[in-house]
Amino acid sequence: MSGTSVPYHLRQNKYVERRVFVDLLGYVDRWMPLEDYLYVGFGAIYFEDFKLLHYQFAMNKMLSIERERWVLPRQKVNVPFGCIDHKFCSSSEFIRNLDKYRRKYKVNNTLIWLDYAGGLEVANQLNDVKALVPSLLANDILKVTFEAEPEKLAQSEPADDDVFDARLEKLRSLLGTQFLPEGVRPEQMTDNGYPAVLSEAFKRVVASAMKESPGLVFQPIGCYAYKDSVQMVTLTGIVLDRADIVQFPARAKFGGFDLASLSWQLHRVEVPDLSLREKFILDRELFHKTARAVEKKIGFAFAKNRPESQSMIESYMKFYRYYPTYYPLVV
Repeated sequence: MSGTSVPYHLRQNKYVERRVFVDLLGYVDRWMPLEDYLYVGFGAIYFEDFKLLHYQFAMNKMLSIERERWVLPRQKVNVPFGCIDHKFCSSSEFIRNLDKYRRKYKVNNTLIWLDYAGGLEVANQLNDVKALVPSLLANDILKVTFEAEPEKLAQSEPADDDVFDARLEKLRSLLGTQFLPEGVRPEQMTDNGYPAVLSEAFKRVVASAMKESPGLVFQPIGCYAYKDSVQMVTLTGIVLDRADIVQFPARAKFGGFDLASLSWQLHRVEVPDLSLREKFILDRELFHKTARAVEKKIGFAFAKNRPESQSMIESYMKFYRYYPTYYPLVV
């Protein structure tokens, strides 16, 4: 399970993705009150997602699952709210007992976040998804995070032209024909291309698993790739009755949220490192302007390469509302 090494608050792209996720759920909350859901996630040491969801939606039925026994004492020290329960088990064990947890917490619906680490364990992770999806009910929400580092498949060496073929061959050996999307090409085995491959694999597994629930559909709502120390891809969707598929986006008012992914669009979260003064300057200048115009107005660039600098500004313009701001605190 992820989150036990690099502190959450030092990963700004991860922070942005979490804040976008909360905004995303705010739209779903218009459709179905999240306060009534059971939230299940990997609390790890810091419980940051639990804090966000409790503060934002008043969720008070929460379960943290953990398979590393050494983490449990630290969890007990850091757990922020008395409404968070702990369970020592793997994600697979939890999935097998999902119906029991619904009865225990007396809930109709669940919000489940499977936040995986370990890029070479992707087949086991997709098997979890395959086992979980048929147990989901109408209005259940599922988010899954996969490690999306292609170098874990095969590291590149200087002048190694065959590394992309080696990565694809390794991925094929891990996923087999059951999970590997059709038509994957070696040139997709890059930082930019690999998240989309994993998104397609997830989409394929979900589509197959949903055949066991013909009256339901899996509606994607948010798909994002980001990288701090490690590249990740996160995929979120809600299970809907087929009769609700048309009215859901309108009632939730997703039309006003450009960062939604109702058709599996994959958004890349890649915000620049900014000083506090640079952030304030950008915030003043970004409205109703292009990245090129903003760069010209502020009078400085964020990279030696001008297209790269303007790309960084464009990314900031897209995610500025979620950008973390840190201040020194003496206690």
